[in-house]
Amino acid sequence: MSKIAEMKNVLLSVFLAVAGMTLFAQNQAVRQPALVLVEGGKFMMGSDSGVAGDHPARQVEISSFCLGKYEITFGEFQRFVTATGYRTDAEQPDSVRVAKGWPAVRENTGTWCTYSTGIPVWSGDSLLPAGNISWNDAAAYCEWLSRETGRKYRLPTEAEWEYAARGGNKSKGFIYSGGNDPEEVAWYLMNARDKTHPVGQKAANELGLYDMTGNVREWCADWYSPSANSSSRGKDPTGPSSGTERVMRGGMWRDGDSTLPIWSRFHEPPYHSVLSFGFRVAVSVQ
Repeated sequence: MSKIAEMKNVLLSVFLAVAGMTLFAQNQAVRQPALVLVEGGKFMMGSDSGVAGDHPARQVEISSFCLGKYEITFGEFQRFVTATGYRTDAEQPDSVRVAKGWPAVRENTGTWCTYSTGIPVWSGDSLLPAGNISWNDAAAYCEWLSRETGRKYRLPTEAEWEYAARGGNKSKGFIYSGGNDPEEVAWYLMNARDKTHPVGQKAANELGLYDMTGNVREWCADWYSPSANSSSRGKDPTGPSSGTERVMRGGMWRDGDSTLPIWSRFHEPPYHSVLSFGFRVAVSVQ
Protein backbone atom coordinates (compact mmCIF):
# COMPACT_ATOMS: atom_id res chain seq x y z
CA MET A 1 0.00 0.00 0.00
CA SER A 2 1.39 3.44 -0.92
CA LYS A 3 2.12 6.09 1.71
CA ILE A 4 -0.64 8.25 0.21
CA ALA A 5 -3.16 5.42 0.58
CA GLU A 6 -1.97 4.77 4.13
CA MET A 7 -2.38 8.45 4.95
CA LYS A 8 -5.89 8.44 3.49
CA ASN A 9 -6.78 5.44 5.64
CA VAL A 10 -5.39 7.15 8.74
CA LEU A 11 -7.33 10.34 7.99
CA LEU A 12 -10.48 8.31 7.36
CA SER A 13 -10.03 6.49 10.67
CA VAL A 14 -9.55 9.80 12.49
CA PHE A 15 -12.63 11.23 10.77
CA LEU A 16 -14.76 8.24 11.73
CA ALA A 17 -13.48 8.33 15.30
CA VAL A 18 -14.28 12.04 15.64
CA ALA A 19 -17.68 11.53 14.03
CA GLY A 20 -18.37 8.66 16.39
CA MET A 21 -17.41 10.72 19.42
CA THR A 22 -19.57 13.58 18.16
CA LEU A 23 -22.52 11.26 17.68
CA PHE A 24 -21.95 9.78 21.13
CA ALA A 25 -21.85 13.27 22.65
CA GLN A 26 -25.07 14.17 20.83
CA ASN A 27 -26.77 11.01 22.09
CA GLN A 28 -25.55 11.75 25.59
CA ALA A 29 -26.88 15.30 25.32
CA VAL A 30 -30.28 13.99 24.25
CA ARG A 31 -30.48 11.82 27.36
CA GLN A 32 -29.32 14.52 29.76
CA PRO A 33 -31.73 17.29 30.83
CA ALA A 34 -30.59 20.87 30.37
CA LEU A 35 -29.00 22.16 33.58
CA VAL A 36 -28.45 25.62 35.04
CA LEU A 37 -25.57 26.39 37.40
CA VAL A 38 -26.85 27.77 40.69
CA GLU A 39 -23.96 29.54 42.37
CA GLY A 40 -23.89 29.15 46.15
CA GLY A 41 -24.79 31.79 48.68
CA LYS A 42 -26.84 32.64 51.76
CA PHE A 43 -30.54 33.46 51.83
CA MET A 44 -33.52 33.73 54.15
CA MET A 45 -35.51 30.51 53.77
CA GLY A 46 -39.18 30.33 54.65
CA SER A 47 -41.44 33.19 55.68
CA ASP A 48 -42.78 34.73 58.86
CA SER A 49 -45.98 35.71 57.04
CA GLY A 50 -46.87 32.35 55.51
CA VAL A 51 -48.72 29.44 57.08
CA ALA A 52 -47.35 27.66 60.16
CA GLY A 53 -45.29 25.15 58.17
CA ASP A 54 -43.35 28.01 56.50
CA HIS A 55 -42.23 29.59 59.81
CA PRO A 56 -39.84 31.01 60.77
CA ALA A 57 -37.70 32.75 58.18
CA ARG A 58 -34.12 31.64 58.87
CA GLN A 59 -30.74 32.03 57.23
CA VAL A 60 -29.47 29.09 55.20
CA GLU A 61 -26.27 28.71 53.20
CA ILE A 62 -26.25 26.72 49.97
CA SER A 63 -23.24 25.36 48.09
CA SER A 64 -23.14 25.65 44.31
CA PHE A 65 -25.08 22.99 42.40
CA CYS A 66 -26.82 22.45 39.06
CA LEU A 67 -30.60 22.28 38.67
CA GLY A 68 -32.77 21.23 35.75
CA LYS A 69 -33.70 24.19 33.59
CA TYR A 70 -37.12 22.62 33.06
CA GLU A 71 -39.34 20.07 34.75
CA ILE A 72 -38.66 16.54 33.49
CA THR A 73 -40.83 16.11 30.42
CA PHE A 74 -43.07 13.36 29.14
CA GLY A 75 -40.51 12.57 26.44
CA GLU A 76 -37.64 12.29 28.91
CA PHE A 77 -39.55 10.04 31.28
CA GLN A 78 -40.84 7.98 28.35
CA ARG A 79 -37.26 7.12 27.37
CA PHE A 80 -36.67 5.81 30.88
CA VAL A 81 -39.83 3.68 30.86
CA THR A 82 -39.10 2.33 27.38
CA ALA A 83 -35.50 1.47 28.24
CA THR A 84 -36.25 -0.27 31.53
CA GLY A 85 -39.86 -1.46 31.41
CA TYR A 86 -40.40 0.43 34.66
CA ARG A 87 -43.93 0.49 36.10
CA THR A 88 -44.81 3.60 38.06
CA ASP A 89 -46.52 3.55 41.43
CA ALA A 90 -49.72 4.67 39.69
CA GLU A 91 -49.70 1.40 37.73
CA GLN A 92 -49.07 -0.99 40.61
CA PRO A 93 -51.94 -3.39 41.42
CA ASP A 94 -53.34 -3.32 44.94
CA SER A 95 -51.70 -6.66 45.75
CA VAL A 96 -48.28 -5.06 45.23
CA ARG A 97 -49.24 -1.88 47.06
CA VAL A 98 -50.46 -3.74 50.14
CA ALA A 99 -47.38 -5.99 50.13
CA LYS A 100 -45.23 -2.86 50.31
CA GLY A 101 -47.29 -1.47 53.16
CA TRP A 102 -49.13 1.06 51.03
CA PRO A 103 -52.90 1.65 51.15
CA ALA A 104 -55.04 -0.07 48.52
CA VAL A 105 -56.29 2.26 45.80
CA ARG A 106 -59.35 0.15 44.87
CA GLU A 107 -59.68 1.95 41.57
CA ASN A 108 -57.74 2.42 38.37
CA THR A 109 -55.64 5.55 38.77
CA GLY A 110 -54.35 5.34 35.22
CA THR A 111 -50.67 5.78 34.47
CA TRP A 112 -48.15 8.58 34.48
CA CYS A 113 -48.74 9.23 30.75
CA THR A 114 -52.25 10.69 30.71
CA TYR A 115 -53.72 14.16 30.35
CA SER A 116 -55.84 15.62 33.15
CA THR A 117 -58.86 14.19 31.28
CA GLY A 118 -57.44 10.67 31.56
CA ILE A 119 -56.69 10.36 27.83
CA PRO A 120 -53.21 8.98 26.97
CA VAL A 121 -50.67 11.67 26.13
CA TRP A 122 -50.03 12.11 22.41
CA SER A 123 -46.36 11.67 21.47
CA GLY A 124 -46.39 15.15 19.92
CA ASP A 125 -46.82 16.55 23.43
CA SER A 126 -43.45 15.23 24.56
CA LEU A 127 -42.60 18.63 26.11
CA LEU A 128 -45.40 18.44 28.65
CA PRO A 129 -44.06 17.89 32.16
CA ALA A 130 -44.30 14.25 33.21
CA GLY A 131 -47.24 13.95 35.61
CA ASN A 132 -48.67 11.34 37.96
CA ILE A 133 -45.13 10.80 39.24
CA SER A 134 -44.49 9.59 42.78
CA TRP A 135 -41.34 10.35 44.76
CA ASN A 136 -40.32 6.73 44.23
CA ASP A 137 -40.75 7.14 40.47
CA ALA A 138 -38.68 10.33 40.43
CA ALA A 139 -35.90 8.69 42.44
CA ALA A 140 -35.90 5.67 40.10
CA TYR A 141 -35.53 7.98 37.09
CA CYS A 142 -32.56 9.74 38.71
CA GLU A 143 -30.87 6.41 39.41
CA TRP A 144 -31.39 5.27 35.81
CA LEU A 145 -30.14 8.55 34.34
CA SER A 146 -27.06 8.38 36.57
CA ARG A 147 -26.25 4.88 35.31
CA GLU A 148 -26.81 5.89 31.69
CA THR A 149 -24.65 9.01 31.76
CA GLY A 150 -22.09 8.42 34.49
CA ARG A 151 -23.22 11.66 36.12
CA LYS A 152 -24.84 11.58 39.56
CA TYR A 153 -28.39 12.89 39.21
CA ARG A 154 -30.66 13.36 42.21
CA LEU A 155 -33.63 15.32 43.46
CA PRO A 156 -32.87 18.78 44.89
CA THR A 157 -33.10 19.32 48.61
CA GLU A 158 -35.91 21.56 49.78
CA ALA A 159 -33.41 24.30 50.67
CA GLU A 160 -31.73 24.07 47.26
CA TRP A 161 -35.09 24.21 45.54
CA GLU A 162 -36.21 27.35 47.38
CA TYR A 163 -32.84 29.08 46.93
CA ALA A 164 -32.95 28.44 43.18
CA ALA A 165 -36.62 29.43 42.90
CA ARG A 166 -35.82 32.74 44.61
CA GLY A 167 -33.15 33.43 42.01
CA GLY A 168 -30.10 32.35 44.01
CA ASN A 169 -27.50 35.09 44.43
CA LYS A 170 -29.27 37.07 41.69
CA SER A 171 -32.58 37.21 43.55
CA LYS A 172 -34.75 40.30 43.20
CA GLY A 173 -37.04 39.28 46.05
CA PHE A 174 -40.08 38.29 44.00
CA ILE A 175 -43.12 36.57 45.53
CA TYR A 176 -43.25 33.97 42.76
CA SER A 177 -40.30 32.48 40.93
CA GLY A 178 -39.42 35.13 38.36
CA GLY A 179 -41.88 37.89 39.21
CA ASN A 180 -44.72 39.25 41.32
CA ASP A 181 -47.45 38.53 38.76
CA PRO A 182 -48.31 34.81 38.55
CA GLU A 183 -49.80 35.35 35.09
CA GLU A 184 -46.31 36.07 33.72
CA VAL A 185 -44.42 33.18 35.31
CA ALA A 186 -46.85 30.36 36.06
CA TRP A 187 -49.53 28.04 34.76
CA TYR A 188 -52.05 28.08 37.60
CA LEU A 189 -55.76 28.04 38.37
CA MET A 190 -56.60 31.26 36.53
CA ASN A 191 -54.89 30.52 33.20
CA ALA A 192 -54.05 26.80 32.90
CA ARG A 193 -57.53 25.64 31.80
CA ASP A 194 -57.24 22.61 34.09
CA LYS A 195 -54.21 21.05 32.43
CA THR A 196 -50.43 21.18 32.23
CA HIS A 197 -48.60 23.05 29.48
CA PRO A 198 -45.30 22.46 27.67
CA VAL A 199 -42.32 23.48 29.76
CA GLY A 200 -40.59 26.81 29.20
CA GLN A 201 -43.54 28.83 27.89
CA LYS A 202 -43.74 31.27 30.80
CA ALA A 203 -41.03 33.73 31.82
CA ALA A 204 -37.90 32.32 33.47
CA ASN A 205 -36.64 33.48 36.85
CA GLU A 206 -33.40 35.37 37.51
CA LEU A 207 -31.31 32.23 36.94
CA GLY A 208 -33.03 31.13 33.74
CA LEU A 209 -35.13 28.41 35.42
CA TYR A 210 -38.64 27.81 34.06
CA ASP A 211 -41.89 26.73 35.74
CA MET A 212 -40.52 26.82 39.28
CA THR A 213 -43.96 28.22 40.08
CA GLY A 214 -47.00 26.38 38.76
CA ASN A 215 -47.49 23.69 36.08
CA VAL A 216 -46.70 20.65 38.29
CA ARG A 217 -45.64 20.40 41.91
CA GLU A 218 -42.10 19.16 42.23
CA TRP A 219 -40.70 16.49 44.54
CA CYS A 220 -37.72 17.35 46.72
CA ALA A 221 -35.30 14.90 48.33
CA ASP A 222 -36.23 15.73 51.94
CA TRP A 223 -38.48 13.99 54.37
CA TYR A 224 -41.15 16.43 55.52
CA SER A 225 -41.10 18.14 58.90
CA PRO A 226 -43.96 20.48 59.87
CA SER A 227 -41.58 22.86 61.61
CA ALA A 228 -38.33 24.57 60.65
CA ASN A 229 -36.15 22.67 63.11
CA SER A 230 -32.37 22.29 63.15
CA SER A 231 -32.48 20.03 60.08
CA SER A 232 -33.53 22.97 57.89
CA ARG A 233 -30.97 25.49 59.11
CA GLY A 234 -27.26 26.15 58.64
CA LYS A 235 -25.32 25.03 55.58
CA ASP A 236 -26.79 22.68 52.98
CA PRO A 237 -29.58 21.28 55.18
CA THR A 238 -31.12 18.02 54.03
CA GLY A 239 -34.21 17.84 56.26
CA PRO A 240 -35.09 15.17 58.83
CA SER A 241 -33.34 11.80 58.75
CA SER A 242 -36.65 9.93 58.47
CA GLY A 243 -40.37 10.45 58.08
CA THR A 244 -43.54 9.29 56.38
CA GLU A 245 -43.95 12.02 53.74
CA ARG A 246 -41.68 13.80 51.29
CA VAL A 247 -41.56 17.53 50.56
CA MET A 248 -43.07 19.03 47.42
CA ARG A 249 -42.57 22.57 46.15
CA GLY A 250 -43.69 24.95 43.43
CA GLY A 251 -47.47 24.73 43.25
CA MET A 252 -49.42 23.32 40.31
CA TRP A 253 -51.87 24.20 37.56
CA ARG A 254 -54.86 23.79 39.91
CA ASP A 255 -53.48 26.11 42.64
CA GLY A 256 -54.65 29.65 43.24
CA ASP A 257 -52.15 32.47 43.68
CA SER A 258 -52.37 32.24 47.49
CA THR A 259 -50.60 28.87 47.50
CA LEU A 260 -47.99 29.75 44.86
CA PRO A 261 -45.45 31.93 46.77
CA ILE A 262 -41.89 30.60 46.65
CA TRP A 263 -41.87 29.65 50.34
CA SER A 264 -45.07 27.54 50.18
CA ARG A 265 -44.55 23.92 51.22
CA PHE A 266 -46.46 20.74 50.37
CA HIS A 267 -46.01 17.14 51.46
CA GLU A 268 -47.17 13.72 50.33
CA PRO A 269 -46.32 10.04 50.97
CA PRO A 270 -43.50 8.94 48.63
CA TYR A 271 -45.75 6.40 46.88
CA HIS A 272 -48.53 8.93 46.20
CA SER A 273 -48.99 10.23 42.64
CA VAL A 274 -51.57 12.40 40.95
CA LEU A 275 -51.52 14.11 37.56
CA SER A 276 -50.18 17.35 39.06
CA PHE A 277 -47.05 15.75 40.60
CA GLY A 278 -43.74 15.97 38.72
CA PHE A 279 -40.08 16.82 39.36
CA ARG A 280 -36.81 18.25 38.09
CA VAL A 281 -33.30 16.94 38.64
CA ALA A 282 -30.22 18.29 40.38
CA VAL A 283 -26.48 17.57 40.22
CA SER A 284 -23.93 18.41 42.90
CA VAL A 285 -20.92 20.53 41.91
CA GLN A 286 -17.61 19.14 43.14
